[in-house]
Amino acid sequence: MAQAYNNRGLAYVKKGEHDKAIADYGKAIGINPKHARTYNSLAWLLATCPEPKYRNGYKAVDLARKALELEPESDKYFLDTLAAAHAEAGDFEAAISAQEKAIQLLREKGRPDEVEKKLSEYSKRLEHYKARKPWRETKP
Repeated sequence: MAQAYNNRGLAYVKKGEHDKAIADYGKAIGINPKHARTYNSLAWLLATCPEPKYRNGYKAVDLARKALELEPESDKYFLDTLAAAHAEAGDFEAAISAQEKAIQLLREKGRPDEVEKKLSEYSKRLEHYKARKPWRETKP
């Protein structure tokens, strides 16, 4: 059931319905407080939302750390989220460090098709953080 709320939250994000996404992520965590992907999804939204009223870098950092704690095998993805959260919180050194680790793990552990696709995205975000700019998703 938690996965269903997480998935619907992701769909709401794509539609730009951030209030509904946040509500569904909260429901998913309430149902299964060990559902790491939901913590990661909510952290990403709070770190990168195109609408400023939804962003909260400090909360995003806490949520991303919780995701990493619960599911360390997903670290390359969750580190990418943690980097975005640190950048939103204004800690660009931590953002750069986390993003560099995410890139390293992607190269070491990623499937070849995954590396090709994600490496470009991760590298673009790293350049933003080095320029002391947080990452923003685009509006739907």
